[in-house]
Amino acid sequence: RYFDVVETIMRAQPEMFRGGTTKNALPVLRRIGHNFGVDEKQFNRCITDADGMKRIQAGMTATDAATPIAGTPAFFANGRFVDRTTGDIQDFDRAFTPLLSHTGKP
Repeated sequence: RYFDVVETIMRAQPEMFRGGTTKNALPVLRRIGHNFGVDEKQFNRCITDADGMKRIQAGMTATDAATPIAGTPAFFANGRFVDRTTGDIQDFDRAFTPLLSHTGKP
């Protein structure tokens, strides 16, 4: 169900941020929660859970410190991070072309 919820939230982003504002986000998230069986009390408890927010922030901070990932999509080739900050497709090509030769495919 996790991925179903995430997919639903992602698909709802145009509605959530319509007009360049976040004013629609909370009602849309409430509706999505309701559609997945989260009642109003559970939803409110979740969005006001200060300890939960601290745990999420701590996890994000630890991940930021441990990985070079700054956004999505992020790519790794044989465990090595492929830096795409230059925007040069050749960086991507250099990382993956040698790996493709091992598959017998062009």
